[in-house]
Amino acid sequence: MSDDLALPPNQPEPLSFQTSAQAAAATEQVRQLQARLSQLEAALFQVEQAIVCTDRHGQIEWCNPGFEQLVSHSQAAMRQRLLLTVLPLEASDPSGAPLVHPVQQAIAGQLPQPILYRFWLGYGAVTLQIQWSQAEYMSWVFAAYGVYRQQTEL
Repeated sequence: MSDDLALPPNQPEPLSFQTSAQAAAATEQVRQLQARLSQLEAALFQVEQAIVCTDRHGQIEWCNPGFEQLVSHSQAAMRQRLLLTVLPLEASDPSGAPLVHPVQQAIAGQLPQPILYRFWLGYGAVTLQIQWSQAEYMSWVFAAYGVYRQQTEL
């Protein structure tokens, strides 16, 4: 007796799909994660410190209003730009040798040091201490704090 319902030769097996219950559970989990992300973003918007997240190459992915105010650029204008160019910093060790930018230190796997960096603005310099940590998926979170405004050098 022949089996009329058998697959013809050389045909792939049919794909298996999620059940509607599995799809609903996955959709609910995504919704909960998005809600949690929105809560965290709202909290970071309230922080006065300048906070910026970059990808593993140092390109800006997100920043809070404190960072936007520090560098006088909107998040949209900075997205995918290198943090090195948006926040050029100066620092030197006790011998006077220039220090590497924190982004380069982070990418090289170095730990943050309590170093004060100078960031030049139109009216003078701001002194910043920069901290960073590695986040998921090889991205970086940088925070600038201890901001001190200096008089314009003449």
